[in-house]
Amino acid sequence: MKIVRGSVLALLLAAGVLALMRQSSARKSVPEPATAESPAPVVASAAARLEMLYRQAEAPGTVRPLMQAELSTKIMGRVERVAAREGDRVRAGQALVTLDARDLDAQIRQASAELNTARAAYRSARVAVSLESEQSRARIGQAEAAVAGAKSKLDWVKSGPRPQERAQAKSAVVAAEAGVKLAEADLKRMQMLFAEGAVAKQRLDMAQTQYDTARAQLDIARESESLAREGSRSEEIRSAQEGLRQAQAALAQARSAASQVRIRRQEADMARSRIGQGEAGVAMVSATRSYAAVRAPFSGVVVSRKVDPGDMAAPGAPLLTIESDAALRLESVVPESLMRSIRLGASVPVRIDSLGESRLEGKVAEIVPSADTASRTFIVKVTLPGMTGLRSGLFGRAYYSTGYRKAITVPLQAVRRSYDLPFVFVLDGSGTARMRLVTLGKAHPGRIEVLSGLTPGERVVTSGVEKLEDGMRVASR
Repeated sequence: MKIVRGSVLALLLAAGVLALMRQSSARKSVPEPATAESPAPVVASAAARLEMLYRQAEAPGTVRPLMQAELSTKIMGRVERVAAREGDRVRAGQALVTLDARDLDAQIRQASAELNTARAAYRSARVAVSLESEQSRARIGQAEAAVAGAKSKLDWVKSGPRPQERAQAKSAVVAAEAGVKLAEADLKRMQMLFAEGAVAKQRLDMAQTQYDTARAQLDIARESESLAREGSRSEEIRSAQEGLRQAQAALAQARSAASQVRIRRQEADMARSRIGQGEAGVAMVSATRSYAAVRAPFSGVVVSRKVDPGDMAAPGAPLLTIESDAALRLESVVPESLMRSIRLGASVPVRIDSLGESRLEGKVAEIVPSADTASRTFIVKVTLPGMTGLRSGLFGRAYYSTGYRKAITVPLQAVRRSYDLPFVFVLDGSGTARMRLVTLGKAHPGRIEVLSGLTPGERVVTSGVEKLEDGMRVASR
């Protein structure tokens, strides 16, 4: 009984308001019947449509940047310069905070000096290896030549000289004398160059050794020539055998001395490893030095500044906060019951309260897979298109589709308001415009839902509404 009485009262109230609106409209102007002198106003009309609309659930959220970084340093130092303030736009790689790095610069110079010392030591070690190798080869060659000469002498002494051997011995003396002259000239030249500082001491020693060898070969050649003239004696044979043993011992000693080359090479390898250590030291100090300049990791806007010149920066302590303004997204809070209907890449209408009633078309970019255990909600991130006034921190709402429903809709421009009550002009069969109160639902692009007051197919006036009054005859185009 109470429900019926309330419905009757509501109908009476609506009828009273409609009558009041008609009286108000009538007081504004008295309509005249359409005649040839006063033709009926021409209006546009459209039919109320029964449409299948998405059923949507609202999820509140906050606009966030696609990227946000809280900048800090890895070293401790005094802040020398801060190149940005809140609201400043920065580019990727731009130095924003500079720290005092004089101690690091000194460490770089010290490490560079140690590296240069290691490189010089390596060059010296390589030269030593080269000289030692040359000297070792020369000593072994001389010892082998001495052994061969001693063997030849022993064979010659044992067999006794022949006329041809006497001639060969004489030729050998001539050749040995020429070798002595050549070695002597080379020795004098090396002595002059060494006195001028043009060659190393090792080169002079090698020239001296070659000269001594040439002299020894000349002596051997002369002795051989003398033996060839005089013939062999037992003591000469014993002397030749002793000379062979000595030459063989000298060869063995020269070959054992070749181990010095391996030692020199090991020293060169150690010097080269010290170069690697020096380069690593310079690289490490240079990397630490680079931390004295805190740079923007991406282009964006500074939203927070927490230091000034003269402050002491500590490792990990926040200095600046920047946000990327290239793209924004709405991080909406969605109950678990709606998660079945949300898909990545799906279009989602979004409304930002501070920007008015208009809606943006966003896309689902990310669904956080873990739910909040307290509220049983998920975070769904929706990318937003660029728009003037859109910035991080604003409150917004995302509207997720949960199915379809039937609803009557009319063009937005067909709806008028009086005393804050919505109404439309409906055209009847005779071309008369009748004012009718309606109950509105959700707005959609270009159209709005009508929950009550209209039936599908009824035509409503969409243009020229401001000229109409209840009961006025019109011409519809």
